[in-house]
Amino acid sequence: MPGHIDVAAYTAAVYLGSVPLGVRLGAWNALTRVAWQSSLIYGAAAGVAALAFGRPEQVPVAIVAGLAGGVLTAVIVNGSLPFMESLFGMVTPTSLMRLSNRNHPLLRELEQKALGSYNHSIMVATLCERACRAIDADALLASTAALYHDIGKVRRPYFFVENQFGVGNPHDDLEPRVSAIIIQEHVSDGIAMARTFRLPPEIVEGIATHHGTTLVSYFHAKALQRYGAERVTEEEFRYPGRKPASREMAVLMLADCCEGATRAVAIDNRNLTRADLEEIVHRLIDERVADGQLDESALTLRDLKLVRESLIDTLVGVYHPRIAYPDPQVPEHTTEDAPDEA
Repeated sequence: MPGHIDVAAYTAAVYLGSVPLGVRLGAWNALTRVAWQSSLIYGAAAGVAALAFGRPEQVPVAIVAGLAGGVLTAVIVNGSLPFMESLFGMVTPTSLMRLSNRNHPLLRELEQKALGSYNHSIMVATLCERACRAIDADALLASTAALYHDIGKVRRPYFFVENQFGVGNPHDDLEPRVSAIIIQEHVSDGIAMARTFRLPPEIVEGIATHHGTTLVSYFHAKALQRYGAERVTEEEFRYPGRKPASREMAVLMLADCCEGATRAVAIDNRNLTRADLEEIVHRLIDERVADGQLDESALTLRDLKLVRESLIDTLVGVYHPRIAYPDPQVPEHTTEDAPDEA
């Protein structure tokens, strides 16, 4: 607009001032807070522009108009954001918050068919959120991906130990190679289910990379024992996925293996000490570093140190020592204690 540089300056100011406010949202009411903050920026920028470009008499009107523009922008953003996310396939903090709602059909199905895996996913989400905050990564993305990382287990829930409530282990009757294939397929099954429900690519990435190309070590060892090293190759017992390529997905991988291993150990020893948990976390992380699983992620040595500490602290809060309460005993009544009968 020739002759209206103040409008251009005002537009640049409100964009540069308000857009960063919406980069990291972690709660439903955060977008409302950002809307009010942006409206104040709109009003202040309009008043400053009018004053700076020699129109002091228009300052009050400019402030009111700026505030109205901010409110109108907030209404448009809140109303159109779901359609824009769907149209362009973009993941935003608000879309992640909607996906983290546990009433999502996929999470409801996981809860109904694989309750153990569902509880494991909730715990992994907590581990991811705290660890990502420690390294200033996207905690909302990591925790949301963690909720969905094991949805493929609903296809064969009883082949996973956390879902074997009161039933025998079906792997006892299978060859190690067949068992390994079933375990590996929960990744490809989860990817297929996520795409069917049109989950964002970032969430699908979490499903695809949460095991990377690690070894299904239990059945690999079982095959070595049964067939011998000359008849067993590592490749057939490795997950066919891909290694995590971001800090958030790397944290998801580490949180998943540490929670699963700790849960398995806690079956025999619920009161794990901090030293026990430190040994588990350090060993598992060191194994994945040595195996090259984190080579494509952007985790630094400092990040890795902070992630270790965060995972240990969170697991200590879950598996802290508990007091063993004595069994209640029913007092024995003597004849002197018996009530008188009329």
